[in-house]
Amino acid sequence: MGIDVSNGGDGIVAKKAINSIEDLKGREIAFPSGLPSHFFLYSALKSRNMKMSDIKPISMDADAAGSAFASGKLDAAVTWEPWLSKAEEVGKGHVLINSKQLNGKIQDVLFMREDAIAKHPKEIDGFIKAWYKAIDFTQSNPKEAGAIMSKSLNLEEDKIAKLVTGIRYQDRNGNIEAFGTPEKPGSLYALYDEVSEAWLNEKVIRKRDRPEDGIDPSFVRSIH
Repeated sequence: MGIDVSNGGDGIVAKKAINSIEDLKGREIAFPSGLPSHFFLYSALKSRNMKMSDIKPISMDADAAGSAFASGKLDAAVTWEPWLSKAEEVGKGHVLINSKQLNGKIQDVLFMREDAIAKHPKEIDGFIKAWYKAIDFTQSNPKEAGAIMSKSLNLEEDKIAKLVTGIRYQDRNGNIEAFGTPEKPGSLYALYDEVSEAWLNEKVIRKRDRPEDGIDPSFVRSIH
């Protein structure tokens, strides 16, 4: 199941002197290796015919990277909110590119071991239906949903409202589009293939796998 698509909530922050992806060449950039931020940077560079070897990578988790950049210790960092906003607030730099501009490159998904899928299909089916119900509720009752999330995450409601603008939650229709049909597989298949290619090139994996090896569309396609 697709959970959400980053819609501006992730991105690359850079010093003010860095005004384009091309300007990252030879610069120190912090990001968590082998994770979505790594793939986002890989994709951003590829969109400008650049490679990871064109930059100086520093392995650091996204929060630490955002904090280090806000302290003025890095040329650039791949991070997420609230560090994207803080980079501009403290005057250390700007958002060079965000996930809204590279739409669909960062997605959260539900994944499980094959043995769990075989043993608990009814529970998984119920989980997905519950997710759809929750997303429908947030769309029809945004204020009440915001209050619930605020309490759960221990954040002010205005911050919740800002954070959710950077995420597009995947409801039933979004999942149907993402998985597609047997005749016309959805966008998740192309993304899986892109990630597999990137991870092979970056030596995160040793053997490239196919979308059909890791995607099980049966649950989403069967729920009406």
